[in-house]
Amino acid sequence: VARRRRTIGAAGALGGAGAGAIGGVIYGFAAAASSDVGAASTFLVLVLLTTVVGLVGGAGVSFGMAFVGYTETRPSTAVAVMAGLGGLAVGGLFKLLGGDAFELLFGQDPQGVTGPVEGGVLGLCIGLGAVLAGIRSWEPPLRLSMTVAALTGALGGVLVTLMGGRLMGGSLQRLADSFPGSHLRLDAFGHLLGEPTFGPLSLMVSSGLEGALFGSCVVGAMIVGRRI
Repeated sequence: VARRRRTIGAAGALGGAGAGAIGGVIYGFAAAASSDVGAASTFLVLVLLTTVVGLVGGAGVSFGMAFVGYTETRPSTAVAVMAGLGGLAVGGLFKLLGGDAFELLFGQDPQGVTGPVEGGVLGLCIGLGAVLAGIRSWEPPLRLSMTVAALTGALGGVLVTLMGGRLMGGSLQRLADSFPGSHLRLDAFGHLLGEPTFGPLSLMVSSGLEGALFGSCVVGAMIVGRRI
């Protein structure tokens, strides 16, 4: 049982990394189109960064779900709760280490970037999607489960924005705004939505897309990992 839990948790972490890589490609193209400095290097850095963040976030959520996924005496809601706690823990760690790193390197801790609340809300919504899709039996249809997790993940991303929080795209833009000399801009993403910059609509749409992508990839990978 312990080995199966590790396998499923690791699969979910890889799913999160895949979601992060896809998101990094999207933001990388947007940043490259909005900047006249080091387009190729900017693209690669963003893909690497979002992949690592996705890997760690996916690990937190998937290992949380895997931990209670084999205990039939616990209510199914425990899966969603543990996913939320895993996301909260990872978000808190990211906030702590990221803030300390920026304070150490640049003498400034940017405020308004993603943290424990955002991670907890997104993890809880993705865990709820997994429960609704019947992941507890570990035999649900893959497409159905990924679709449901994408919908609840998108809901989580939108809720984060409505609560005043930010996921990856919003955090990147906030970091760029915090450092006047930064060449990182995601204005091209806003242009696609009719905004001159990465504005409120861009923030909400990007958060919803991030949540949908992360949820579908993590849950889908966990199901595949269980079947291996």
